[in-house]
Amino acid sequence: MTLHKQILYVLQLKRNSKLYAKIGETQQDLPKRIAGFGFGGKWKGMEKDVRPYRKYDTLLAPTIEREVKKILRRKKWKSLQLKDRNMGRGYTEWYIMSPKQMNGIVVKCFDKLKKNDPIVKNWLREL
Repeated sequence: MTLHKQILYVLQLKRNSKLYAKIGETQQDLPKRIAGFGFGGKWKGMEKDVRPYRKYDTLLAPTIEREVKKILRRKKWKSLQLKDRNMGRGYTEWYIMSPKQMNGIVVKCFDKLKKNDPIVKNWLREL
């Protein structure tokens, strides 16, 4: 079985005085992934302003991303979702929040998975 590199990332974008954060997972290099967003409209050319806030190299990236998105779909966070199709690929994953807040949700999901999943718990104990 071949294991591919998995990256879970939190990105930040500052426009005017607002901070935006994005959660995602990829197997590509992060700069290549960011360049592929394809912003349009008033966001055109702003891919260069997107900065990685935190990057996790983990095989759990798809699972953690799914859990973070579940939390973000709750009523508390739903209103902060930036639903602008001009944000290109992955536009539904951008939120009007600081990347520090987004990263806090990611850490919470890692802790929850570590606490509730016996396989992950045993695997982490063996490291």
